[in-house]
Amino acid sequence: TINGYGKFKFFIESNKKLIGIFALIIGIIHFFAAKVPFL
Repeated sequence: TINGYGKFKFFIESNKKLIGIFALIIGIIHFFAAKVPFL
């Protein structure tokens, strides 16, 4: 629905910084996991 999409878009806009930080942390974890065998 358009209303559901609007809510989702609002959620993304309001949490863009948080999502960016979270994505960066995940990227760093994957980067180190690929380099360090025991992770």
